[in-house]
Amino acid sequence: MSKKYQVLTLCLAFFLLLSVESFSMIKTLPVAELVSHSDYIVIGDVQKIEVDGTDSAKMGKIKLLRNEIIVKESLKGAWPLDKPMIFRTIKAERWIEDNVEFPFPGTQVVLFIKKGKSDSLNLVNGIQGLWPIQDGKLLRMGTGKTIEEIRAIIRSQTDSRK
Repeated sequence: MSKKYQVLTLCLAFFLLLSVESFSMIKTLPVAELVSHSDYIVIGDVQKIEVDGTDSAKMGKIKLLRNEIIVKESLKGAWPLDKPMIFRTIKAERWIEDNVEFPFPGTQVVLFIKKGKSDSLNLVNGIQGLWPIQDGKLLRMGTGKTIEEIRAIIRSQTDSRK
């Protein structure tokens, strides 16, 4: 193979790798970064999930969901315990990669939250900001982590700002 074709082949392989990377939907943040981007980090219970409307899109009919969380403990930020947190999500007829889906009502969760416009609440980095708890263990993107680790990161970031 001539040198010209070798260079061309390497260039094509390089651009192919770049294009594959560009289709990934979420870049996982280190936990310390997830904590630093959060205005609130709470432990709460999924109280209810209700259909709040419908719409249609290229992927078919979608349901607009209203997810209500009752806060049991604020790890970062001061959220009133008597005020539920409301998150808006969608549920499509077809699967959507990295779409936020809250677990069933009654499930305990850890949420990493950023305030949005008009006081809306958004999960930091989408699906990475929602960690269900089952039998005292963190699930999904929290697997292998502990609440004590989160508390320690919050303390270290708070101490470094003093």
